[in-house]
Amino acid sequence: MTYPWMNKKEEFETLDARQANPGSFFPLVSSTAEILPEGSGLHIIQSFEPVPLYGVLGSMGFEHETVLVSANEFHVYFYKTPTTTKVKAKPFVLPDKKPAAVGAIGLEEGYLTPEQINLVLQHIPLDIAFTDEYGEVAYANHGKQAQLDNEAASTPFNAGMETEDEGWGEQNGRLLHQQTIVIRDDDGHDKGILAVTQDITDICALEGEQRILDWE
Repeated sequence: MTYPWMNKKEEFETLDARQANPGSFFPLVSSTAEILPEGSGLHIIQSFEPVPLYGVLGSMGFEHETVLVSANEFHVYFYKTPTTTKVKAKPFVLPDKKPAAVGAIGLEEGYLTPEQINLVLQHIPLDIAFTDEYGEVAYANHGKQAQLDNEAASTPFNAGMETEDEGWGEQNGRLLHQQTIVIRDDDGHDKGILAVTQDITDICALEGEQRILDWE
C-alpha cells in the first residue's frame, strides 16, 4: 500500500542515521518526531529496519511506509497525520440531567424508572429480601435465581442489631450463603434489614481462570 502523502516525501525532514550511535538513535528519532508539526514527515535512512519505531511513532499519530533500497539500506517515511482526519472517541460523562422520562427516579448515581429498577433487581443473581422497621417483608425479588421464599429469605428485624452478619449451609443439595445488612438512614436511624442470599455451589467448584473480557 502506498499512502497519498508519499507524493510529497521529498519535503520530509531527512535523518541519515546509518552512522549514529545505536544507543542514541531511537531517542533522537523520538525527540525529532515530537516537535514535527501535523501534516509533515520524517525520512529516516538506516542500515537495518527500525521496527520498534513503527509502534512508538504510531502511538504519536504517525503513519509509515518502508522502502528497501538494498540489504543494508532502509528508507522509512513517517507522516504525522492531521488530527482533523482522526476520529477520537469522546469520554462518557454522566449528564447533570437525564432526558425526561415518565416516572424516572433520581438516585444517588443516575436515574431509573420503576420498571428499570424492577428489572435490575429481578436479574441480579441473588435472593434479596428487605424487612422494614415495622417487621414487615417490604420487598423480595423472585427472579430465575430465587432459591428461597419470602419467609426463608428474610430476617426478623430488631432495632439495634449488629450492622452485618453472615452464615451458610446446604439446602436441597445446594450450598447457600446469606448475609444480613442493617439499613440505616443518614441520621443513623434503623430503617430495616436487608438479607442477601446467594447460591455459591458452582462458585466454590471453580478452578483455574476464565475471563469474561480480554482487554489486550
